[in-house]
Amino acid sequence: MWPVKPPNGAARPLITVRFRVPGSWLLGYHPGTDIGWTRRTRGRVRERVRATYKGRVVTVGYDPRYYGNYVVIYHHDARLWSWYCHLESVRPSIRLAHRLGRTIHTGAWLGYMGSTGNATGDHLHYEERTGANTYSGHDIVRPVLFDKPAPKTLRAQGWR
Repeated sequence: MWPVKPPNGAARPLITVRFRVPGSWLLGYHPGTDIGWTRRTRGRVRERVRATYKGRVVTVGYDPRYYGNYVVIYHHDARLWSWYCHLESVRPSIRLAHRLGRTIHTGAWLGYMGSTGNATGDHLHYEERTGANTYSGHDIVRPVLFDKPAPKTLRAQGWR
């Protein structure tokens, strides 16, 4: 499931930087996928970020050098960790789920897209990993979870 809802009438949000594009990033390539489409609400950019698949929230944190506000979810069924980075804010219920070790469902609202940390504008930096390591690069994989269709209830609301 896509972590950001597509604009009305569009099939997908805008990918501004694809996975593994060479460049000046710390690893020498872009370790995730940047999704940059946003809509304006009363002069502010506000776009909800959703979980691509059910799992347990293992980390909610802030990293001023790289990721800014971020959420990490472990998906036991897929044996993957998904990272949602540069968030403007994280929902209080997600922080609570982290403290209590609770599982969240596919499509759970995590927070708002933003530009915290090392970011040049509002976007979601999304990564999938096979391990829980921090910024090492050895366990980062091509994102596959957001290629899955959204659950029926969310598809009815326009999610893909």
